[in-house]
Amino acid sequence: MNTWVRLAILGLLIAIAGGGCDVDEEKIALWKGTVNGPKKLVNTVTDPEIPTDLRAKAGVALIEINAWDLFRDALKKASEQDTPALMEAMVPQLVQMFDRGGEKAITKSQVDAKDGLFIALDYSADAVRVAAEEALIAWYTADYNKRALAGQYNVTVVFKKIGAKAGLGLVPLLDLNQIAIEPIADLIGQLNAPTVVAAASEQLAKALLSNPKEINTPHLTAAATIGGNPIATALITLAADTALHAKGQRFALRALSQGMEERTIAIGEPLVLKLFAIAESSDYDPHHREESYYVIAQAGRVADIQRIRPLLNDKRSFWRAVAFRCILRIDGENQLGDTLREMARLKIPRTQEDVIETIERISSFPKLVQKVRPLINDPEPFVRGIAVGAVGKIGSKDDLNTLKGLASSNVRLPKGFEHQTLGAAARAAIEAIQKRG
Repeated sequence: MNTWVRLAILGLLIAIAGGGCDVDEEKIALWKGTVNGPKKLVNTVTDPEIPTDLRAKAGVALIEINAWDLFRDALKKASEQDTPALMEAMVPQLVQMFDRGGEKAITKSQVDAKDGLFIALDYSADAVRVAAEEALIAWYTADYNKRALAGQYNVTVVFKKIGAKAGLGLVPLLDLNQIAIEPIADLIGQLNAPTVVAAASEQLAKALLSNPKEINTPHLTAAATIGGNPIATALITLAADTALHAKGQRFALRALSQGMEERTIAIGEPLVLKLFAIAESSDYDPHHREESYYVIAQAGRVADIQRIRPLLNDKRSFWRAVAFRCILRIDGENQLGDTLREMARLKIPRTQEDVIETIERISSFPKLVQKVRPLINDPEPFVRGIAVGAVGKIGSKDDLNTLKGLASSNVRLPKGFEHQTLGAAARAAIEAIQKRG
């Protein structure tokens, strides 16, 4: 074989070999189903010499065969300079994989596209990232209940990455027909975006007031989670609605209390005054009024004590107990002594139940122990008896010497106490502390 023949054959082989390495759409489609195909797709994505559109198609192919680790590795290996251009070509292809014509059924193609777009967010710039975000938001919110947990990345992961824009997409879903209203509200809270919370509060407040008789526990839990002044106002409006069943009114108050406890709701004077209108009105049953007082106390406004204090002299022990609990809740550390002295001046005979309730209530606030100890030596026998009983409940061995000093006291305690003398009450307190060790 002469030299020219050899060169001709070599040239033909080189041409064939070179033609075999050319990338086109057919080869990308073929590689999706071959053993070494995924690696060839990665090489295509990372090769800056290959047209960007084909590189993007290779990336989409990796997504379609769920070669997620290879897809991520390919994006990491790709040059930072040309990755934005690669995403500019890839993101529209992924968006097209969504059936955005109203089809509700979830397809594998949709879920793959969703997960691919989520990964693409880290590599997309400006308008391309915006397009990816909007497509993700639209897909999830089109059928939240069925799509929230689909794929590798659930809605919480995706929306927390997108941020406030995603939260605003959730706001229209807050209505009384929404099955997933609690997790949606929780996700809005996790986004920690004031503008989103404000919009959500307005939306859900309107929903609550639109059909009060359809409200159930998940709606109220969601309301407490979102909070805000519109929600607070709506809940108090519901609590005052005499057309509602008493249970519904009280549930609204409990949601308000829950929101205050979670610090999503703060109520000022205008709303406190609305609560007083409920608490002081005989149009509502006593238990509903009682809960209204407790929410007022939860607001913690010391100025409100003066409006509550007259209940300490009510003929009914039920309301005296409500007043005492509220005062302790609002400002017990500063009000305890004066409040007990006012109770001591009450002319209405006390029952043992009254006394036990007073001691138990003080004992439910362990921080009051330092304030109740000095009252053991108060001039009022009623105050001394209550103080000894409370120290027996929440005191420690450090109180034993003081109590032993009273163990022989013959000071008579008023009617209603379990023990007739201060000494007997002190001995019972000593025994209680010793039992606790």
